[in-house]
Amino acid sequence: MVRFTELPISPYLQSRLTAAEFINPTEVQAAAIPHAIEGKDILATAQTGTGKTLAFLVPIIEKLLAERPAGWFADYDAMLAQALSDAVDEAARMQGRDPARWRYGAYWRVAINHPVLHQVPFVGHYFDIGIVPMSGAASTVKQTTLQLAPSMRMDADLGAWDRSWLNLQIGQSGQIFSTHYRDQWPSYYNGTSFPMQFEKVETKRTLQFRPAN
Repeated sequence: MVRFTELPISPYLQSRLTAAEFINPTEVQAAAIPHAIEGKDILATAQTGTGKTLAFLVPIIEKLLAERPAGWFADYDAMLAQALSDAVDEAARMQGRDPARWRYGAYWRVAINHPVLHQVPFVGHYFDIGIVPMSGAASTVKQTTLQLAPSMRMDADLGAWDRSWLNLQIGQSGQIFSTHYRDQWPSYYNGTSFPMQFEKVETKRTLQFRPAN
């Protein structure tokens, strides 16, 4: 079986693919990537989920890394240093020139109020979540603003569905007495998720429906 390390791609890109657990290319990837890297035109058909996207992304990334086209960063160290400097300047604009007084991790904050019980006087806040600091920004994948937080986190791997992940904002239930109320909140808040099982399903309980005679 062909491995990505055997394809004509740079050691850096090979290491990134390995780190992402892409070890063995699919049939369409193994067939298309070498020809695409040579600059040949390709017409390929394959079923959904067989990795066609990666088949054309790998040659594109390889070409960009090799040629560094005009407009790219000539000095990556200088680029990173400039990015850090710009970030410090932006933080100073938002929170003042003294870093000792900056509120780290508390600029974006999220509160999730129970849609019904929040209205109950004196005790309603016990059924809410927050106010808590939240990472992210309006322009990041984890989109967060003062009025917005992701309602669900999902990472779907179309090439290997069993490597997909998902979790909801608070849990499977909105009923406060359910064991599934808030059960996913710690995972959501800390950026961890649960595997979405498709081919290999590990069940704890099984419910069977049988038609009546």
